[in-house]
Amino acid sequence: MISRRAAGCPSGMPLNRCHPREGGDPVPQAFASCAPGLLDPGVAVARQTGMTPLRFKEDTPLPPAISFLIPTPRKSIMTASPDTVFAALHEAARTAVGARLFTVTVLDRKAGLSRRAYTSHPTDYPTSGTKPMRSDGWTDLVIGEQKSFVANTTPEFAVYFSDHALINQLGCYSAMNIPVSDGEQVMGTVNILDAEGHFTPERVAKLEALVEEHRAALLEAMARVPMEA
Repeated sequence: MISRRAAGCPSGMPLNRCHPREGGDPVPQAFASCAPGLLDPGVAVARQTGMTPLRFKEDTPLPPAISFLIPTPRKSIMTASPDTVFAALHEAARTAVGARLFTVTVLDRKAGLSRRAYTSHPTDYPTSGTKPMRSDGWTDLVIGEQKSFVANTTPEFAVYFSDHALINQLGCYSAMNIPVSDGEQVMGTVNILDAEGHFTPERVAKLEALVEEHRAALLEAMARVPMEA
């Protein structure tokens, strides 16, 4: 209920007598009864209706007939940076199932590139890194069918990942790539790598649920990742 900071109407006097509209028109009959104890001054009600601002005694609820005249303040919404959004998902994944290597890539369809937008290993996999979008079984599954790619051994992903030797050097022998779709097309992927056999059905389900939970924020963050020429 909105606080009664309204009109300077003497106690007991009808509103339609003490607060005419600008221009001399009376207040509508719905506002014609004044509750006891009205005081002035107070905080002005919005004037968009053309009425002279009303003021009511503090901490007394406004009657329903006029409470709608006071606009509800909009909350200031601070948009998190893409790096903050990606880091939050990284931490959630690490806590839930473990994530030895974690990256987020965004598709730059115009340039035909997959751009790395976030990384847990900036030296080995910097955010400046790109890979050409390709046509193969991985792309058909992840980008075309919008389904996760899961490989629990190196040979399963080595055929698609030319950097498999570096992946192994970092202690990772399994991989999972989760597409982030806007409902029509994939905008990017969340990529998690860990020890061999890491991606059990239970862990896969948990990770997919986490990405879905963060999907709106991920899509907004991916849309703000710079696409370099």
